[in-house]
Amino acid sequence: GQLTENRAIKPTSDGLRTALNGSGSHLAMCDARGNLRVWDEPGHELHRFPNRLYTDPFPFELELTPNGHFLLAYPRTGESINRLYLFDLHESQGWTFDPFEQISDATFDCDGSRLIWAAWDGCVRAWDLTKRRNQWRTKVGSGARLLSMADGRTVAATYFGDVISLD
Repeated sequence: GQLTENRAIKPTSDGLRTALNGSGSHLAMCDARGNLRVWDEPGHELHRFPNRLYTDPFPFELELTPNGHFLLAYPRTGESINRLYLFDLHESQGWTFDPFEQISDATFDCDGSRLIWAAWDGCVRAWDLTKRRNQWRTKVGSGARLLSMADGRTVAATYFGDVISLD
């Protein structure tokens, strides 16, 4: 038979974590079996990542930069290996960050130029995506959650209820 349905981006029943880029032209999805994939708007699979990245029974947390150039994936459970994966989807390159403590949150800044992540060791770190190097590290307290604000600032909300501007 012929495929006649619309193959536009839409979550499927096996997708437990999803991320869209800013224009909605790329969808990343990770299921409970560790299948991490990226599709374009017409529904063509662009990337399929190896299951060996996967270490526990929960899907990765995912985020795409606004332009869909970079994808981050990381486990947020106490059962997994502490790793944050960063993939350059245009150049098919990847980096692995191994913090000493479990990652509590990770995000891109609002223009997609930096990867920012927090770990339970109390540190927030920034990695410059253009220069591909560490940019800064600061201590804010363990378990921080991160938010990229519309005005370009990135803030951390700490485990103790403080909100700290990181820029």
